Amino acid sequence: TAGTGGTAGTGGTAGTGGTAGTGGTAGTGGTAGTGGTGGTGGIETCGDTTANAFIKTLDPSDGFAVSAEGTEDTTDLPTTWGGFSIQLPITAAMEGHILQFGFQSNASDFDPSGVFYDNVVLDPGQQYEQDFESLDIGSDTVGDGWLFFVNVFDSGGIRKFGYGGTAPNNTGQISGIVAGEGGAEQGTQQLSVFSDYNCCGLGTANEEGHGNGTDVVETNVFQERTITVEDVGSTFTFTFDAKRGNINACP
Repeated sequence: TAGTGGTAGTGGTAGTGGTAGTGGTAGTGGTAGTGGTGGTGGIETCGDTTANAFIKTLDPSDGFAVSAEGTEDTTDLPTTWGGFSIQLPITAAMEGHILQFGFQSNASDFDPSGVFYDNVVLDPGQQYEQDFESLDIGSDTVGDGWLFFVNVFDSGGIRKFGYGGTAPNNTGQISGIVAGEGGAEQGTQQLSVFSDYNCCGLGTANEEGHGNGTDVVETNVFQERTITVEDVGSTFTFTFDAKRGNINACP
């Protein structure tokens, strides 16, 4: 349930007027203090969906196991935009590994999980920069190299299967370019990332997913490239803006 607003502070006591001196005028009483402002109630939430942003490296020689990772929890953001930053040092051992940076959502049973993102930058040297303004909101894909991969886990956390490809747009699944969610720094278009609501056969005999109410569908939407020798010794900084969408919204 939503948090309860804080109690307003009590006004201060008025000061007492000074005593009149001989032949003098009595002092004026002080002004009463103003009561404090009540606290703001919290956002009402339902469900156990989680979301995060990430930058990580994967080792192709070890079954693409994660070799290094930094994350930022984006589950319980406010409904106003804020800026975030994640850093990842690149060592010589990471040369030839796959670099990925982007956004993840984890949900089950069609729980809402949408989070909005904008102004994505990878430094040093602005290796990647995207504010989503020039991308085609009417396209079937997000564009500009954005990819996705979905993993499906059972209720015990055991991975069942996964699939991936080009990040979709206008399909009601995984990701999309949206308009009207921006502020002064976000412009007209933003990126929405959410769990794959149409995933996995909706609980059919062959593939289960959201439809059975127990499996967790993990959606990853990201950019990808290979770490080169020129990257070694750098500290990559992944910055972005984000705000709450419909994640864990109550029915």
